[in-house]
Amino acid sequence: MLSFNELLELTLDSGASDLHLTVGVPPIMRINGKL
Repeated sequence: MLSFNELLELTLDSGASDLHLTVGVPPIMRINGKL
């Protein structure tokens, strides 16, 4: 499991505009307008 800081780094590195976090659901990033 990734730490919160690792998730933020991955979000920035991938060029995502959003990071959606919900309990019980894997993290989802919006990249190029798609989730």
